[in-house]
Amino acid sequence: MKRLFLFLPLIMIQQICAQTDSVLPVDQLVENFLENSNDNVESSQIYSLFEYLLDNPVDLTSASVSDLMKIPFLDFPTAERILTEVKRRGKITSLSFLDSLKWLSPALVRNIKPFLTSGKVKLNSAKSGNRKMFSTEIRTRLQTDLQTGKGFTENKFEGNKIKNYNRLKINYAKKYFLTLLTEKDAGEKTFTDFYSGNLSFNGTGFLNKVILGDYLVEFGQGLALWSPYAFSKGSEAVRSVIKRPRGIIKYTSTDENRFYRGIALSLVSGNLQLALFYSAKNMDASLTDDSMHVRSISYGGYHRTGPEISKKDLLKENSFGTILIFEIFNSLTLSYLYNKSNYSLPFLSTKAFGLNGNSFGFHSLSIDFHRKFLSLGSEIAYNSVSVASIFNLGLNLTENFKLIFSFRNYPRNYYNLYANGFGEQNNTQNETGFYTGMVWRNRFGVLNVYYDLYRFPYSTFNNLFPEKGSDFLIDFYSRKFNSTQIRLKYKRETKPEDFSGESRKTYTNSIRADILIGNNNFSTRSRIELKYYETGSSGTERGFLLFQELNWLCCSKLYLSGRIIFFNTGSYSTRLYEYEKNIRGIFYNPALFGKGVRWYLLAKWQLFDFLELSLKYSETYKPFEKSTGSGYSALPSNLDNSLSLQVELHY
Repeated sequence: MKRLFLFLPLIMIQQICAQTDSVLPVDQLVENFLENSNDNVESSQIYSLFEYLLDNPVDLTSASVSDLMKIPFLDFPTAERILTEVKRRGKITSLSFLDSLKWLSPALVRNIKPFLTSGKVKLNSAKSGNRKMFSTEIRTRLQTDLQTGKGFTENKFEGNKIKNYNRLKINYAKKYFLTLLTEKDAGEKTFTDFYSGNLSFNGTGFLNKVILGDYLVEFGQGLALWSPYAFSKGSEAVRSVIKRPRGIIKYTSTDENRFYRGIALSLVSGNLQLALFYSAKNMDASLTDDSMHVRSISYGGYHRTGPEISKKDLLKENSFGTILIFEIFNSLTLSYLYNKSNYSLPFLSTKAFGLNGNSFGFHSLSIDFHRKFLSLGSEIAYNSVSVASIFNLGLNLTENFKLIFSFRNYPRNYYNLYANGFGEQNNTQNETGFYTGMVWRNRFGVLNVYYDLYRFPYSTFNNLFPEKGSDFLIDFYSRKFNSTQIRLKYKRETKPEDFSGESRKTYTNSIRADILIGNNNFSTRSRIELKYYETGSSGTERGFLLFQELNWLCCSKLYLSGRIIFFNTGSYSTRLYEYEKNIRGIFYNPALFGKGVRWYLLAKWQLFDFLELSLKYSETYKPFEKSTGSGYSALPSNLDNSLSLQVELHY
């Protein structure tokens, strides 16, 4: 009997390895693109972007350059060359021709293939059959902290410790989509505290798209309307600056306020496209003592305590708008947006240039131009009070050398709840800046460099006086050998900060070195990072991070990953981030500070062709602390560990 138990794990692995499919579709794509984007992102919105693109692949037989450039891995010169090659070959029936293009790297081909198709699925196709016409995905996730936080021990939270997520997606013929979603945060009482859903249609004729239910609107460069997520400054010095709007898109994520709920449709006639949308929904808000005005929108989405529950759905929002897009010769796109939002209660801000009133209208004009070596992406938005603008100029000097220049001007009295423009802050307000970036691909690797000089013209919450700052980054990536990848990064930030009423300049220097050795089946990754934080008279504070990671695709159905991280920082000012592999649908980039050790184990098991299980255990241990966290999330020990389990069904 004992021998049977010894051989049981080997028998299980042998059975698993008899399967053939890979368990890493979306995950690897997300990691390839976003690993070195933002330092402080924690959002399932990132996954929603990639899942949307996978659900709506670009048809190479009829695509424009603008269509291809919505794929995150592509830039204008590459997209244009691909379409030129498609036109030269005439009719294409598969994507295999991409492998023969020597000017496309094998890594890029692997990254873009999932987002492409060589023809549309036809409803009357007898070969397809009902099984291929219909596809259903069910995702259920349970997460819990194994330690009990202050909010639970003091009975401040109404619900239990379980965080639960459920999503159903039904797809018919790549044209009709149904999405239903529920989420409950830890401490919330009901498992449907947040719910979302939509029914959508994607066509190829005059009626191009219809969405009933929850949706997002992306326009221009994000100054008037954008989704809750946006790529910002990162290791991709050129590609991340100019946004690629998708117009109206179905909403499939869990941000509980920044989306629209109603109806949206898109009409297309030749080079002219018209989008119309209407929304009516409730939002969480903090009110004044007399409950007659809105102090602020509560974006956290938590309904765990009495005060949090009392803010739920207090504010009603009604919005409508239209977008007109005119494309000229596949190189110039002119877009106009009008959007009006009305609220059931007026906003009353304590800031001199905050949000005031209950009715807000926006006009915006966007220009997108591409011509061989030149790319232009700009937007000018007017909120009936002031004008915000951004001008992006990209120069493709050679196939391997690209430059970008970007100037932004966001006035102090430009306020918008749905803006998400490129910049240092995330509120698209009270900021001017000039950004310069370059990428150089050479025989040694890829070099990215950017410099961003910005200014806050008027005082802010963190700065009592007008201040300016700057960011400088050098990033070098090399894959000289197929089994070895090296990345070196240096970043310097100069920022204004307020210290007890005194404004000081702070200087942060960070140095990072990564090396990954291995292949798709087995790899090991190491990182070392140093950070120095200077505040002038206060001296220099240091931070240090070291991690070792192992990844093993022991067979095509079982994937294992583990990482151990050692960190030592003086305080939160020298915090260090490390993007973690996770169960599908979660993008997690925790900030580590103090002294301690963190480790995690992740397993993904494709039990059957239609069933995948994911499990992650993570633990952070700070030996010199007596407690961790703050507020109701405070833990009475120096150990913070959690467990996540996810089940996915595909049929």
